[in-house]
Amino acid sequence: DMKFPLWAHLSTAAPALCRPFPRVSASSVRCLLSAAGSEARLRNEADDGVAVIVGGSKGIGLAMTTSLLESGRWAGHVFVLSRSSTESADLSALAKHSRCTVIQADLTDEGSIEAAAAAVKQATKRLDLLLNTAGVLGGNRGNPSPERQLKLVTPEWMVQSFMLHAVGPTLLLKHFGPLLASPAAQQRPPAVFASLSARVGSIGDNRLGGWHSYRVSKAAHNQVLRTSSVELLPKRVIVLALHPGTVDTELSAPFMQSASKRYQIFSAEESASHLLDIIDTATLDDSGHFYAWDKTDIPW
Repeated sequence: DMKFPLWAHLSTAAPALCRPFPRVSASSVRCLLSAAGSEARLRNEADDGVAVIVGGSKGIGLAMTTSLLESGRWAGHVFVLSRSSTESADLSALAKHSRCTVIQADLTDEGSIEAAAAAVKQATKRLDLLLNTAGVLGGNRGNPSPERQLKLVTPEWMVQSFMLHAVGPTLLLKHFGPLLASPAAQQRPPAVFASLSARVGSIGDNRLGGWHSYRVSKAAHNQVLRTSSVELLPKRVIVLALHPGTVDTELSAPFMQSASKRYQIFSAEESASHLLDIIDTATLDDSGHFYAWDKTDIPW
């Protein structure tokens, strides 16, 4: 049985390419989806399951935390890593749940992430689900707005964006990856690491330009996940980059008025549901993919 000690409750061949694809019967597709669903059910319904959500104090991260704890989707324990846990009344309320442990951690500080991973490891020797929802766009909290022109780029803001979007996920994989791929985890359905990306991080889909720091740091994020998926696939870990769509959160608030004229807008709860549905139908064949909220492929 897992023990969650009080100290852990811290607020702290080229020819082959030319061959036609074989026809796949509808029954085969249903079988594959059923297999994926069965694995997800085993993972989700295990009362000794372990999930870690990074950035769970607000927005999509908070909505995911709420869903795992209160919707019946997840039966196991949920660790929430948040830099500003004490500032979120909603997260403070969720932290009272017997299946929730909040750990204060900074995604850009390796010592902080290493300590958080050690806390989870002491409570349980493995990890089933790791979700990274932390991100910054700019235009609020005193941060500069996304740069529409090169002349507006500053090294300081670009480095900060890289630290959060590229270095941070790398540190998560470095320190939590061994728990996702632990011997204990190998006896269970494939573990999942899913991290929020953005369509604007796609190089192949970039036709508008601008938003330099956000775009390039999210492109780096995608390479981190793609590269890590190659290393972790033999260890039965699914790695997913997920675009949540345009979501009505604090991150996108400065741009919501103009965005609402061009895009479908989702609430954080709707977005969390879409993304968790993708995770629940993912197999090892999906690892290393960049998916939109409706599971359509996005070019790298």
